[in-house]
Amino acid sequence: MRTPSGKHIVSFDEDEIAFLNALNAILPAVPDFRLAVRRAVAEAVQVIPFDAFAVLRPDRGNDSLTMYSIGAPSGPFLAALRAEMEAAAGLAPGPESGVEVELVELPGTARAEHAAGVGSSHVCGPDDLPSFRCGIFAVAPRAFQRKHALLLTLVATWLRSYHAFSEAYRQMEEMSFTDPLTGCLNRRKFVEEAEREIERVRRYGYDLCLGIVDLDNLKQVNDSHGHPAGDALLRALGEAFARRLRKVDVFARYGGDEFVVLLPHTPIAGAVLALTRVLAAARELMAEREGGKLGFSASVGVSAFRKGDDLDGLLKRADDALYAAKKGGRGTVVVGE
Repeated sequence: MRTPSGKHIVSFDEDEIAFLNALNAILPAVPDFRLAVRRAVAEAVQVIPFDAFAVLRPDRGNDSLTMYSIGAPSGPFLAALRAEMEAAAGLAPGPESGVEVELVELPGTARAEHAAGVGSSHVCGPDDLPSFRCGIFAVAPRAFQRKHALLLTLVATWLRSYHAFSEAYRQMEEMSFTDPLTGCLNRRKFVEEAEREIERVRRYGYDLCLGIVDLDNLKQVNDSHGHPAGDALLRALGEAFARRLRKVDVFARYGGDEFVVLLPHTPIAGAVLALTRVLAAARELMAEREGGKLGFSASVGVSAFRKGDDLDGLLKRADDALYAAKKGGRGTVVVGE
């Protein structure tokens, strides 16, 4: 079809029009970019004859490439796909690009399983964000028509907008449960995570310990050296938690100069050892950064989960142990009865 001036107009079939109308309807109820892409690809494969669909996007400071392949593709096909996506984004090819790569196999008959490379492709993305690119790839040469390229452009525009929306939502969500000074979880998020962990302990019966860590000298440091110095103490303790604890452990700034930590699959002796190491790491950080000008001292109270316990009970026994640590000379770890 052409306009009176002779320009060619791309004509879409009914199913292609239905696909475009369906894009907004397939959004997840909660912003989830990965789920949105998977749903969009599942719809797109009905109207675009690709063997693989790829999305390259910025992800928390890194670049991430997700390749959605119909069936299992060959190594040469994937290598050619990756090289073209990285080149389109202006990145160095291969491992030097630092791109995190993920392959998602979709149901269907694999045509790229023994492919020597890519036969045809089209890659596009917004001019204002070179690191965001979408691409369609096929084993057969000349597999794509002009309308397929236009459909991909529309999908890329839609995904780019949704990516920005989901990133903004993620950042807002993180702000709602993160302590801005230390980067640890805040009290509200800790309680939420702890309640879930306690439910699992009741079901499966493994060891669980809780510790409360209180800086002994925060007020004195604030009074003598100013609040920036006190903030340095708090940040050092938060970083020590991140360095010395496991991914399964949950730690948070509970308020003021208090931190709280939950240690799943850990008996009481292991909890005491872990928290002693955290305090040692915090002292080392302060010595490195402040040249020994600021002393670091913290007291710890620890409690172990008992049958019939709830979060309040764990916190109460740990708090009582913390009080005993403070009363007994500070800078120690005391186990609650």
